[in-house]
Amino acid sequence: MNFTVDDLDLSVIPFGRSLSRYMIYKEGPTKKRADKGRLAVSLTSCAGQSALLHILPGSEGEDISCECKASPDQLRLFYSGGCARFAIGDTQVLRISANAALRLVSAPYTGAREREDGCFEIEYDCGDRLTFAAIEGSMARSGDSTLVFEPDRETGLFEAAIHESKEPCLRFESYIPFDECAQDALEDYNEWLARYGECFPEYEETRRLAAYLVWLGVHKADEGNSDSYLKNHVIYGRLVGDCKAEAWEQPLHAMAMLIDEGATEYYTFNMFAYQREDGLIPSSCNESGAIWNGVQPPLYGLLLMLAAHTGNDATTSYAPLSRYTKWWLENRFSQKVGLPYYLPGESCAPLSDETDSDGSPLCTPDAATWMLLVTEMLGKTAAAAGKPEEAELWTGLRQRIYGALMSRLWDGEMFCARNSVTGSRVDSDSAAMLLPIVMGGRLPERAVDKLAAQISKRFVPGLGVECKPGSGIAFLPHQVFLSAGLYSNKKLQISQKIARTAFERAKKYGFVLTADKNAAFSSEWETAAAGGLMSLVNML
Repeated sequence: MNFTVDDLDLSVIPFGRSLSRYMIYKEGPTKKRADKGRLAVSLTSCAGQSALLHILPGSEGEDISCECKASPDQLRLFYSGGCARFAIGDTQVLRISANAALRLVSAPYTGAREREDGCFEIEYDCGDRLTFAAIEGSMARSGDSTLVFEPDRETGLFEAAIHESKEPCLRFESYIPFDECAQDALEDYNEWLARYGECFPEYEETRRLAAYLVWLGVHKADEGNSDSYLKNHVIYGRLVGDCKAEAWEQPLHAMAMLIDEGATEYYTFNMFAYQREDGLIPSSCNESGAIWNGVQPPLYGLLLMLAAHTGNDATTSYAPLSRYTKWWLENRFSQKVGLPYYLPGESCAPLSDETDSDGSPLCTPDAATWMLLVTEMLGKTAAAAGKPEEAELWTGLRQRIYGALMSRLWDGEMFCARNSVTGSRVDSDSAAMLLPIVMGGRLPERAVDKLAAQISKRFVPGLGVECKPGSGIAFLPHQVFLSAGLYSNKKLQISQKIARTAFERAKKYGFVLTADKNAAFSSEWETAAAGGLMSLVNML
């Protein structure tokens, strides 16, 4: 990457703000346009569609060449005759301030009208509505799809506000000064950045950019949409394309924020706000609803284990986590093997998708590891909450899972998987077989040494740990968990090699979950990759 968070490349990563759906980005060249593309405005919910607006300097005629500079606080557009600035103060209001004329060209829409209060309103096919209000200077409609903003003749400035909502909304009686909006956004970004640990100076710009990407991904219930499914803050996996919050990604973000007790607990358990009565949580959700096409890997024990080292109190999470774990025990637990299993193709599989299978449900060492840590932490939490009988039940279950893991899946040299129905052994060289390293000192020293040696053997300088020997690099979360496990077992050299390599690749290629991808386009960047990378700060 050849840009920083203080000078964003809008063709790669958009300008926006946490909890806001506004995105301003630069479109690529088209057959009709040989230039670098125009600035476009979209909303997260419309990200898979065309832009809602295009920003054009000047009041009429041919497009005027312009340059832009974007940072977390504001976007500046420089062009012949002046400069236009954009900022997001109120998360549903995009502010514009300029000293020269500017045009906003709308995409096709369902309906448009000029209102008696001087505002202009457009409703788009996707159901979103934009309301344009002139604060200073003039706003006029030109043709069917263009709004022209002109500076006030006396002050030489114009200011405008764009409100986004599902329902008609009124202009404000007064607006916060533009500079205060920009300052508020900058302070909000800096507060988010402070949730992550510090790193070496050579990775600081990558760290700040990763924090910005995650910050953009934070979404909440749309205040102007009474039908919004969201109940709390979630972190979307992508900003364009398939925009939704993946349940398994939320704990990965929490893992990166261990120095902030409140944020760690919040993003570990935010998806439990959507928990069903039977204990299951959705695979993903967004404003439109939830998807229940599978179960999620029970990573919560790992997060509670890590958070316990920082003194976090997890007693408030006991009841929903207990229900969730019981769902696993009732619906994804093999009595034949004595361990939890995954169904092939289930949405929990991102952390186990390279395990060899003939289509049968598999008891894998990673699933067993997550369940062991969950039951262990539930036992400790129940004891702390004054529930001795429940603590005894969880502790006993944890011991049985550990016994089955070591007797059924460990052969003294490596871990394997087992068919959940027949109990037959399934050998695999997937990186998922190495994930029990995250248990730290719970494993016998010989097993730790064997796993560390296998991980070291698979490490490829400049790339990371291979998913399978000779078949590509492991999923970034695998890299995170392996590095964390090695670090907790005092295998510092290889742990730090993995962490440094992930940072080096991010510096070069951007934030992608699959390390083989060398593309750095906003449509391929994922907040989980940025959050996972921030988790590795703790290992540097």
